[in-house]
Amino acid sequence: MSEAKDPYLTVAAGQPVFREGDAGTEMYIIETGTVDILRARSGAEPLASLEAGDFFGEMAILEDQPRFATAVARSEARLLRIDRAHFNDVLSQNVEVAIRIAGAAHDSGAGVERLDFHVALLAAAFENGDTFADACPLLGD
Repeated sequence: MSEAKDPYLTVAAGQPVFREGDAGTEMYIIETGTVDILRARSGAEPLASLEAGDFFGEMAILEDQPRFATAVARSEARLLRIDRAHFNDVLSQNVEVAIRIAGAAHDSGAGVERLDFHVALLAAAFENGDTFADACPLLGD
């Protein structure tokens, strides 16, 4: 019998969460700590420094592409790990995260076609009187 994977991950300061070019099947929400997002071609200066409440790695859920950047814990970080199989559950339970992920996907231009499809499904469900939680199973994987 296999054990369920712990949804939380603790990463020591200076350690990578993932590296640019890795396959990505999970996203992360920062519970505590700080995580820097770095790209090899941009040098040592972080593209972003993220803190508690921020999320990263969501493009791996929206698109089947390698990681475009490296995520490194600046300080010890406790992260909530969300895999592709549980992504829609998270969206249905937290509208704020859903809106922020949609905004991030739109801003980056990544996953826009899939995102537009999901928005159209949600809009149709709402027109039929469904709630956000009722509509999310329609989105599938």
